[in-house]
Amino acid sequence: MEFKTFEDLPELPDDQANENNIPRPILEEVRSLRKHVIPKYPMFIGRDRQAYVCVPVSAVSRKHAKVFEKDGVFYIQDLGSINGTYVNGKRVLDPVPLKPGDRIKISVTKQYKNGAKEFEFKHNLAEQENLKKDRDMLFQDVQIFAEDESTSGNVLLKDCLFYISKKDIVSVIKSEPPRRVAISQVSFRKTKISFHSICPYKVKDQLILSVEHPQLKTMKAQLRVLDTEQQEHYGIITHHCEMIKLTDDDKRAFRDKIDLSPLICYISSKTIENGLEADT
Repeated sequence: MEFKTFEDLPELPDDQANENNIPRPILEEVRSLRKHVIPKYPMFIGRDRQAYVCVPVSAVSRKHAKVFEKDGVFYIQDLGSINGTYVNGKRVLDPVPLKPGDRIKISVTKQYKNGAKEFEFKHNLAEQENLKKDRDMLFQDVQIFAEDESTSGNVLLKDCLFYISKKDIVSVIKSEPPRRVAISQVSFRKTKISFHSICPYKVKDQLILSVEHPQLKTMKAQLRVLDTEQQEHYGIITHHCEMIKLTDDDKRAFRDKIDLSPLICYISSKTIENGLEADT
C-alpha cells in the first residue's frame, strides 16, 4: 500500500506494541527528549501540519522524510527535500536501514548546523537502558582526567580520534597507514602526551600525532618517544612522549576549540560484547 498524501494515513492505533507485546521503536528528539513512537504505517516528517512529526520551520520541506518498516527492519528515506536528511552526519537519499543509537538530522543549514530537528532512533529500549547504566557506571569508575582542565573549547577531547604514524623514510616508502591509538594523558602546558598502542615504538622514535573530529580540521603534532611501559593486557604498550613540534594554528585550535575533558582508560575498562565480559 502506498500513501500519496497525508490525508490517506489511517488513524494511529491505540496499542503501539506488536503481537509479541514488544514496544515499538521510537524517534527521540535530542534537544527536547520528546518521544515519537514509530507506527506500523509510514511515519512522515515535515513542515506540513498533518505530518506525524511536524517541524514548523521554513527550512524543512512540507514532506521532508519518512520512516517505515519492511520485513522487520526500519528505514528512513529523504523525500527530495532541499536541505537534506542526514543519518550519523551523512546525507541520505535512498532508504537507509536504522540501527539503535543512529542520529537523524532534518534540514542542516547555516542557521541550523545541528539540523532544524535532530532525533535518535531507539529500539529494544529495555536493553539500551541497561547498557546506558553500565556505561555511566564505567565512566565513573575508570575515567582518567587530562592534566590541564579547560572549559573554553566546544569539542571534547574524548570525542576526537587519534592516529599515530612513524616519521621515517621507511614508513613513507611503504606508505604505512596511520594507526589509531588511545590517548591516556595529555598536558599541552608541559608538552607531554601518553598513548596506548599494540604497535611498539622505541625510545627516541619520532612520530606524527593526528587529531581528527568532524567539526575541526585535522591537527598534527610531532612527538618524540621518551619512555615505554608494557601493560599486562593483551600486549598493550603505553608510550610517554613529548611534543617537539606544533604549529601556531594548531596550538590555537587546541586552546580555543578543544575542551580537555576526562578521558576513558581503555586498559582497565570492561565492556559486554556478545554476552561475554572482556577487558579492553
